[in-house]
Amino acid sequence: MTVTLSAESAAAMSNIHEVDVWDVGPTMVRGQGGKAKSLLEKKALKPAGPRIRVSRFSVRCRQKRGAKEKKTKAEAVAATCPEKPDASHYRRSSLLGKMAIQVQLKRLYSIHQKSFPSSPIFDVAGRCRMTFEGASTMTWKEICEEAPECISTLYKNMRGRVAFGEAVHKLFTTIEQQFGRTPPTRAGFLHLVKEVSDFIRSKKAAPVE
Repeated sequence: MTVTLSAESAAAMSNIHEVDVWDVGPTMVRGQGGKAKSLLEKKALKPAGPRIRVSRFSVRCRQKRGAKEKKTKAEAVAATCPEKPDASHYRRSSLLGKMAIQVQLKRLYSIHQKSFPSSPIFDVAGRCRMTFEGASTMTWKEICEEAPECISTLYKNMRGRVAFGEAVHKLFTTIEQQFGRTPPTRAGFLHLVKEVSDFIRSKKAAPVE
């Protein structure tokens, strides 16, 4: 079939190159008024930078460097922690406070081993020998690692660094005095170990958010 244009249609088609056209922005920027134009202009002006590839080796190096720096900081803090901390060293949320609690706990355990050589509460492998629920799954290493957080929770009502430090110092002093009695007693130390053990079990049982 042949289509024949009228004289008017032919004249209109001859002028089509003079019709104004405009760019239509992407779907996500339509209807934003003047923002659409600015977004398109910024996108057009933004240079396409080179793609930077990060190798797995570089990532591992950064991780090792971060771990080394963290270890160096811990060693520096450990050097400032005395063998027998006092109330001023026990702080709720600091690396020094955490180390002070761990140092004192290890010191008390050493005294306990000398006071009760025939009935240790941890075997040679570090497993707990006590008889409370879940004791057989606990190790001395876990107790030491979690003790600072557990003690912070036990004394959460102590407001201020001074009050917290004095409360923790009193706890450890009472345990050491019990070891020094004749005959020595260890009720306070056993109670602390159980408290930390229960704290660890509650953390493991808590649902992951």
